[in-house]
Amino acid sequence: MDALLIAFFLNLLAEAGGRVPSVYRALLGRYRATALVVTGMVAALTANAAAGAVAGGMIAGMLTPEARSLFQALTLAGAGIGLLWTGRGTDDLSGWRLGPLLTAALGLALLGFGEGPAFLTAGVAAARADPWMAGIGGAAGGIAACLLIAAAGDALPRRAIAAFRKGVGILFLIGAFPIAMTALRLV
Repeated sequence: MDALLIAFFLNLLAEAGGRVPSVYRALLGRYRATALVVTGMVAALTANAAAGAVAGGMIAGMLTPEARSLFQALTLAGAGIGLLWTGRGTDDLSGWRLGPLLTAALGLALLGFGEGPAFLTAGVAAARADPWMAGIGGAAGGIAACLLIAAAGDALPRRAIAAFRKGVGILFLIGAFPIAMTALRLV
C-alpha cells in the first residue's frame, strides 16, 4: 500500500509541473468532445504508468535492497532535473488530425513517455518491489494532476506553474540525496 501512496504523490507533483497537463488543457480547448479527450488522457497516463511499473518490477528482481533504493534516488533526481530544465518547448499537437481520442491518447502517451512520472513509477516499483500498486498509484496521481490543472484553467497563470515546477524539482533533488546516502551506506 505504501508503493501506491508514494507513487501517487510523486506522480501528482511531477505531472502537475510537467508538460502533459498543459497539452491536455489545450486539447480540451480545441476539441468539444471532452469525454473522448479525457478518455485518451486516462489511457495515455495509464499506459505510461504501467510501462514504468513493469520496468521497475523487472529491475527489482535483479537488484539488492540497497541498489533498489539507489535506483529510486536516481529516478527522483532525474525527475527533479527534468522539472528544473525549462528550455523545453511544448507541442500542443495542433497538427494532429486523428480526432480527439487518438490525438489525446497517442500524443499524450508519446509526450509523457520520456518524462519523469514514468521513471518515478519505475523507481517506486523497484524500491518497494510492488509494481502493481506503484502502477496504480502512478496512473492515479498523473490523472489527478491533469484534471486539477485543467479544472483550474486560466485561474492558474503560467508563472505559477513554472514556480511550482521549479519548487518541486528542487524538492525532488533534496529528497533524492538522503535516499542515495542511505543506499550507499554513507549515513
